[in-house]
Amino acid sequence: MVAEGVDELFRQDAAQARVTESNSRLRGVVAAELARLGWAVTIDLFASLPNVFTHRFYARTAEVGAEGIDALSQPDWGSSVCPACCRRCREVVFAFPPRGILDRVVRKLEADRARGILILPFAITLPFWTKLMDASLTGGAPNRCIVLRNPSQFVIGAAEYGATRLAVVAFDFWPPHIPCSLGVLCGQEAATRSITSWSRPEDVADRQRTAAARIRSMA
Repeated sequence: MVAEGVDELFRQDAAQARVTESNSRLRGVVAAELARLGWAVTIDLFASLPNVFTHRFYARTAEVGAEGIDALSQPDWGSSVCPACCRRCREVVFAFPPRGILDRVVRKLEADRARGILILPFAITLPFWTKLMDASLTGGAPNRCIVLRNPSQFVIGAAEYGATRLAVVAFDFWPPHIPCSLGVLCGQEAATRSITSWSRPEDVADRQRTAAARIRSMA
């Protein structure tokens, strides 16, 4: 009874995932910026297998290996408790979100005092652009971001994404005048966190339906 709806949902999710699916060239740009800052991504906020930037990720729907579902519903993008040293450590996020939620994404990044790499359209008229540039650690005047002028060379679904240029921004929303009280990194801060909520019966059933739909779509 659920199969047709699940199949259609899977097709929509697969199409949406490809819109923001990065290729090796974009990943190379991001890797160079991470190396410049001495950072390593600890979690990918908007991912779907197999297009994940690191092994910890949030997915749109239930996926094997995902640390959570729906990044915007997660409590804190800025920090989490390291399973190795049991101290709260800062995350380094990678975010390439759908265009329709960019405003909400930047607001949450700011609220959680997050740091990381954000991929978005290069558009200085966006309402949050000045706020994002104030937190940027990339480049200098006038852009404070890396501008990619041919998105089709960097993103699988560039035509559907609809941007003529992309911006790569390394950012840190931690207020510079406030000392950071979070723990010193122990080297295991990217280790997988426990996923206790996924043991709920409704989540198990959701994963089973999604897996069945994936198999049917490949037939």
